[in-house]
Amino acid sequence: MQSVRKPAHRNVPTTDGQILGGVTDAGAVIDPVLGDFTRDGGDVPIASVGVEDLVSNDDGTRNIRVTITNSGPEGGTFLTPPWVAIQDGTFDIYDRGGEAAEFLERLAEDGIVSDIGEAFVASGEEGAAGVITGPDGVAAGPLDPGESGSIVLAVDPNQSQFLSFASMVIPSNDAFISSPDDPMGLRIFDEKGNFTGGKFEVTGADVLDAGTEVNTEQDAAFLNQTGPDTGVDEGGVVTAHPGFIGSVGLPATDAPAQFPESMISAKY
Repeated sequence: MQSVRKPAHRNVPTTDGQILGGVTDAGAVIDPVLGDFTRDGGDVPIASVGVEDLVSNDDGTRNIRVTITNSGPEGGTFLTPPWVAIQDGTFDIYDRGGEAAEFLERLAEDGIVSDIGEAFVASGEEGAAGVITGPDGVAAGPLDPGESGSIVLAVDPNQSQFLSFASMVIPSNDAFISSPDDPMGLRIFDEKGNFTGGKFEVTGADVLDAGTEVNTEQDAAFLNQTGPDTGVDEGGVVTAHPGFIGSVGLPATDAPAQFPESMISAKY
C-alpha cells in the first residue's frame, strides 16, 4: 500500500495574539498538523453542541440554552462566533451541491454573522436567533480549542422546534461547520412541544466547503488577508471540505503546505 506523505510540522503564530479582534493566550499558535480535520477518516473532534431546556416563561415560551464547545486539540483550528437559531424549520442555511447564499459566503469566508442574522429576520421565520461569543463576551472573539460559549433563546416550543447553527473554521478560505442542509434536521422539541434536545458532536467529516473561494490558503481570513472578500472567487457549490493543502485528505505533491509563517489579525 502506498504511504501518504505527512505534511511538515509548521506552527502558525497569531499576530500579537489577536484573531477576529479577540485576544488569545500568549504564544497561541495554529498548527496545520493538529488542525488536519481529515485525518482518521474525518473522525476528528471539531465541536460539541449541547441544548438545555432551562425554564418556562409566563408567555408560554421556554428559555433554551445552546452551548458550543471547540473540541479540537490545543494548537488546532478555531471557530468564529457561531450564529445560532431555534426556528420553525423553514430557514435554509445551505443546500449541499447548491450555490452558497451571500450571507453564507460572508460567514464562511470572513466569519461575518450580521448578514445571516439579517437574512433570518427578513425571512419572517418563527423563532429566535443570536451569536455565541467566547466565554468573556464579544471581546473574546472566536472559540479557541477547548473553549465554550453559550446563548439563551426564548422560543415557543409549539412553533420553533428546530436548531440551526453555523460557524467558520479558521484559518481557512471558506471552511465552515453547520447544522444539516435540511432545516428540520436537528429537532429539539417534538410535535407536541416536549423538549427532546441533548448533545451531539461535530467531526472533521462534517466540515463543509462553501465553494465561494478557492482553497489556495492565500488571501484567506486569519491567515494573510488584509481585508474581507479578497480571495480568489471559485464559483462552486457547497460540498464536503477536502482538507488543508498538505493534509491527509489533500496531500501535497511537489509543494509544501502553504500556511504562511505569520497570521495577520482581521478586524472589520
